[in-house]
Amino acid sequence: MVVRFLHSGLSVTALALISGSLVSLAEARECDRFVYNTELVDDVTYCASSVLPRSRSITYQPGNLEGYDGEGADKAWCEGVRGPGVGEWVEFSTRPGTTIRKFELMNGYQKSQRSFYDNARAREIAVETDSGFRKTFLLADRFGIQTIELGKWYDVKRLKITIRSVYPGSKYDDLCLSNLSINFEDIREFEWQDLQRSETMSIPEPQRVPRLQ
Repeated sequence: MVVRFLHSGLSVTALALISGSLVSLAEARECDRFVYNTELVDDVTYCASSVLPRSRSITYQPGNLEGYDGEGADKAWCEGVRGPGVGEWVEFSTRPGTTIRKFELMNGYQKSQRSFYDNARAREIAVETDSGFRKTFLLADRFGIQTIELGKWYDVKRLKITIRSVYPGSKYDDLCLSNLSINFEDIREFEWQDLQRSETMSIPEPQRVPRLQ
């Protein structure tokens, strides 16, 4: 289920209350909310500073970033300002918060090789979270998933990516990203593996019984 909020009064106010996002009402341009209602997550919201106008039946909303493990890579968020999109941003927020040590994204418009190189791709991105993490990362100019490691675990409700520099497109200035995802099971898997290691270490070695002569 997708609930889309546009930048217009009550809609964006409702978004701010629902997602707990730190994006101000003046900043939020367009947002897409996905309702999961699972044990780990109620909903996630993707917001962007700008969006490229639709082309016939193709849209470039921030919600096109939704998906996991490369799912939906034939869609993309594309920014909508003049120029290559430096300074534009996209934000992922989740309710309730989650604990992460990494996230994944797919650079450029990965619908096809032509779409990828026709449009601009992110080169440097600034990543920040509501828990205080801030760092700039250099992305590879290639197809496929790229994993961004934060270095340790962070409790987050909001993750924001700002474009600092780009790989220019051969035909268009528009900057695009195809996927932005978090594995909500990652912390559980880590805790389970840690528990398994602890139990293995706590098992006493069997005592050797001396042989009778």
